[in-house]
Amino acid sequence: MKNLFDLKCFLFIEILLVIIIFLFAFLLKKVFENKKSLKSLKEKDLLLKEVQHRAKNNLALIIGLIQLQEELSDKKTKKALIDIQERIFSMELLHRKLYKSKNINYISFKSYVIDLVKIISHSYDISNNVLVEFKIEEINLNLEKAIPCGIVLNELITNAYKYAFTKQNKSMLKIIIYKKETNLIIIVKDNGKGLKENFKKINNKTLGLKLINKIVKLQLLGTIEYIYEKGSKFIIKIKDI
Repeated sequence: MKNLFDLKCFLFIEILLVIIIFLFAFLLKKVFENKKSLKSLKEKDLLLKEVQHRAKNNLALIIGLIQLQEELSDKKTKKALIDIQERIFSMELLHRKLYKSKNINYISFKSYVIDLVKIISHSYDISNNVLVEFKIEEINLNLEKAIPCGIVLNELITNAYKYAFTKQNKSMLKIIIYKKETNLIIIVKDNGKGLKENFKKINNKTLGLKLINKIVKLQLLGTIEYIYEKGSKFIIKIKDI
């Protein structure tokens, strides 16, 4: 009975997260459609600024509700709620940065990724033992691309801190992001324990990797490749950036 409850809980959380992601994509599409009918640039900017403000506040509210639920849950459910909270937080951070930005249509992805890594690292007591290396080009992404890319990066970086690194060894995390013609290339590499299986087998094992695979292929229409190279190395290619 308990296993059935846990399964239902995990399915609910997975469905909820997918709904949130696609809801934001739909909302943004409608906003950009509405912007075309507005006469002045000022009207357009005010509309999008208001959407960003509401989205930021709604995400913060969802995070708060999840935090309250954590106090009432068993260990497995609490862990699942923390995971989904971290995923939503990556979207809330993006909206917060965009709301403060002068350019409300695009976000500096480099600045966002650096801040995201700082926040994730502070959540783990091994953070002082992890050397993070950034090789990120100055790339501006619109929200439709930035949100799913942010969630994917959040999953890969969090997985490295959770599973790859140990307190005993000096750990390394490398994040490389650049444009090649019209493609966006994202590489996340660590020197941890690694996953010595092919990506199809790995993908079937965890909710996080299933989520990464679905977002990259279905929402970003990209590809993802896993290589064991003295640790884990994920290479993501996204077209038409």
